[in-house]
Amino acid sequence: VRRRRRDLAPFNLPRVKEHIDSRLTERVTIEDAAAVAGLSRSYFSRAVLAATGESPHQFILARRLAAARKRLDADTGDLALIAVQTGFSSHAHLPTAFGQAFGMTPQAYRRQRRTADPTPALAPPAAPRI
Repeated sequence: VRRRRRDLAPFNLPRVKEHIDSRLTERVTIEDAAAVAGLSRSYFSRAVLAATGESPHQFILARRLAAARKRLDADTGDLALIAVQTGFSSHAHLPTAFGQAFGMTPQAYRRQRRTADPTPALAPPAAPRI
């Protein structure tokens, strides 16, 4: 009997995202995320890369950075607290990772957001359907 290979089905990726997001303050391992998807660690790694273009480590880091950015947008809390709340290993890891991902420190991002127009720009109208 031939075993059928399972990809990271569309319904599994949101489940993995939810798993990571709900455990940001904890250590999230690739093995844990693979178990949520119902895949082996090695197959999960290949499936995440194929589905997102990122390694599992990069994918988890991107979820942490998205959460940190959201917190920076929402409040003026202490950066060390935001680092802990989003699962960074130290308060120094957040600015380093944030800078590599977004090209600026969290402080600079926060300053930029404060000086930017607080009202979001309207999206362009949708093209008419023919």
